[in-house]
Amino acid sequence: LGQESWGGKGAPRPPVPRPPRPMTATPRPGGAAGEIGQTTRFSITGCKHDVVGPIVRGDYVMNGSNHGKPAYKKTTTAANGLSVLIYFWDERDGPANSGWWIAPQIGGNMVWGHHANRTSATPPTSGWQAPHSGPPDPTMQLIVQGAPAGRPGGMGMGAGCGMGMGAGGGKGAMGGHMGAGGGTPTPPPRPVAPQASMQQQRMQAQKQQMEARIAEQKRQQEEYQQKKAAEMRKQQEEQKAQMNIRKVIQKLRSVTPETFDALKEEMAQTLAKEFDKCGTQKAKLQEESDQALEVASKKVEEAKEKRAKAEEARKEADRKRQEAIEKAASLLTELISSTDAAEEAVKELTTAITEVAEKSGLDTEDKVKKAAAPVEKLSADASEKVSACSEFLKVHTGELRALPVAPAAPKPPA
Repeated sequence: LGQESWGGKGAPRPPVPRPPRPMTATPRPGGAAGEIGQTTRFSITGCKHDVVGPIVRGDYVMNGSNHGKPAYKKTTTAANGLSVLIYFWDERDGPANSGWWIAPQIGGNMVWGHHANRTSATPPTSGWQAPHSGPPDPTMQLIVQGAPAGRPGGMGMGAGCGMGMGAGGGKGAMGGHMGAGGGTPTPPPRPVAPQASMQQQRMQAQKQQMEARIAEQKRQQEEYQQKKAAEMRKQQEEQKAQMNIRKVIQKLRSVTPETFDALKEEMAQTLAKEFDKCGTQKAKLQEESDQALEVASKKVEEAKEKRAKAEEARKEADRKRQEAIEKAASLLTELISSTDAAEEAVKELTTAITEVAEKSGLDTEDKVKKAAAPVEKLSADASEKVSACSEFLKVHTGELRALPVAPAAPKPPA
């Protein structure tokens, strides 16, 4: 037994504490530099770990003592109703196991934080490891809230133990038992039994030995069955706890930016509830859960970055499309103007040809050439303008396609 790391493997394991000795834990007046000092209330802030942070942050009050120094308890419980305690463990199990600890119970199997300072009379205000297998977290601070207090009540447990033993002494009970048998007379010694009586006694003894062996075998079998059933129940509980944790890990594999915060909170609550039941799989599940949170966090950041890039690309495409539409509209206006000019030139040419054809007195070649000169000029002008329209379309047809297509007009009813 002993303390096991919540936050990783290879951590110090203080064993389950021995029965408490009568002692008085008095905080050093005023507190040394870097300690909370003589106060009954303080708060923990900071702690950047995604899972441990929500558990240890909050308000604490003095709550008894352990190994000669005051202990403290969080005013609110963690997930699943677990208490959060801060207590001191001395060097009786070695320096590596001593210092200040944050855990759900004194000497329990689950540990959230540790500070290796063995000389401070009260908890240090900074330099805490949370989880305790990691490096010190500079963001985690103990902030004093309350006023100095007197001595905590550390004598109650020791006094209570001593009173209980005194009141329940066994001497009176033994005396009553002896008194109950005091009036029975001692039987006279029996004469030596004959051979038949000795054989009967041996048979009786053998029978009693056989019955004793059978009873012992039955007891051992029952004990084995009970032990086996208990082991099976424990194994089932471990498997159920492991499955519950792995269900959340599986959810984290399909995380989105919208679900990340809720899944992170679900992981913290599930670990607080199930981690202590996972048996030999604790270290592996701790590694899997930490890795799942890390991968999920990266996946969410990548998704956000991808969405931002997609949005930027969409805006850029919209901008270019709008520019193309505006340019196409300008080209269309220019084309319409050129087309109108070409149509006007063709109309003037047609009118001139008609007038020449209807004109009389063109009986000589010179008169015909003179009358045809304006027509030829108008023809060249019209031809030039029509060619300009054709060349314009050849050059700008692709750009004109950027114009939105107008919806087709509805067909009139038949």
